[in-house]
Amino acid sequence: MVALKKPNITRWIIFANCSLLFLMAMLFRASTVIISPELGRELNLSLEKLGLLGSVFFYAFAAAQLPSGILLDKFGPRRTLICLNLIGSLGALLFARAEGLSGGLLARALLGLGMSVNMMGSLKLYTVWFEPRQFATITGLTISIASLGGLLATSPFRLLVDAIGWRNGFYLLAMVNILLLIGLFLWVHDSPSTDITQPSTEVIGNGAASWSGLRLLFGNLNFWFIAMTMGLRDGVYTAIQTLWAGPYLIFHLGLPVLVAGNLLLLLNAGAIIGAPVGGLLSDRIIGSPKRTGLISLCFLALSILCLVLWPGPVLLPLLGAVLIIMGFFAPFASLVFAHIKTMVTEDITGIAFTGINFFAAVGGGVFLHVLGHILEKSGSAALNANADYQSGFIVCFGAIVLALIIYWFSRESSSDGIRNNEF
Repeated sequence: MVALKKPNITRWIIFANCSLLFLMAMLFRASTVIISPELGRELNLSLEKLGLLGSVFFYAFAAAQLPSGILLDKFGPRRTLICLNLIGSLGALLFARAEGLSGGLLARALLGLGMSVNMMGSLKLYTVWFEPRQFATITGLTISIASLGGLLATSPFRLLVDAIGWRNGFYLLAMVNILLLIGLFLWVHDSPSTDITQPSTEVIGNGAASWSGLRLLFGNLNFWFIAMTMGLRDGVYTAIQTLWAGPYLIFHLGLPVLVAGNLLLLLNAGAIIGAPVGGLLSDRIIGSPKRTGLISLCFLALSILCLVLWPGPVLLPLLGAVLIIMGFFAPFASLVFAHIKTMVTEDITGIAFTGINFFAAVGGGVFLHVLGHILEKSGSAALNANADYQSGFIVCFGAIVLALIIYWFSRESSSDGIRNNEF
């Protein structure tokens, strides 16, 4: 048994602060989707360069995952969150001053680095402050709140940009993030303060050091099934939600910018609802993160197929329903963290979570850039209706189907399966 200290009020303050920091990460990563016309025009970006600008956030995010996991396990989430978020705030300020591709790339890279630990640091805290039977539900609630960031990056951010400009908008976002860091410094603690007990999980690791934990994880086939699934499904959704859904609606379907923003709002509203529902289904009804995840992959694939086949600027209420369904099932991806949590000891949860998140971030960067390359290969180097969005979404559909097949072969956790490499 592991002695934990969990005063109710303090843990919910920590939950609120962590959730808002994660919201800012989601807002920053999706902040280019509704201002893509301005970015293309003011920074003189082609489709492929616009995709690169979006993807560099995720490349930096991915590169920071394993080092930040080591930092989380070694120095604790509070200090790690504060240090990296200061870098992210600097990136937001620099992006507001960017004059071309190089400045934009540097700023977005700093943003990706700074925001890289917001979710994983939160999960690291939750492993100590909340009961194991609450983990998937609390994670889902956090993702639901954080998904408001994606929602705010649509019509609300568009209205803000129309009022004060996108550069001033980024100055404002940087200030908000700094205020949250002050709250983090004042109220968030790595160690609880009242005793409560919970059983320890012992599957991977046994007081192992971080590098030993890395070797255990990366030497395990089940980890690779889970990680590759996360990379494919989160990569596809990230590329659509943070950038390419906007040009698809505005240029391919020919919808007004505000109408497109409202449809993107529905996409993100679906995620807000779906994240806690996925956690509750896994914890209380289906009783399995794997089975719940497989169901969600089926619906995600069908919703993307609808975008491939959509005939034009017609049946907008039905299109909104498709986007809500896509958004609803997309955050079920977080269930892989509940899946992997049952396989590791507490001392390497940071490494385990960031190891999975590394693949999610790489997937986001790759699909953002690849889709930009596909669209530009269609003979359209600028944002317009001639780009081959259909082929791009066919690739996304195929990737989700592949993720479904890979995840099917992953195993549910057992008390010794991963430790002994029994597959």
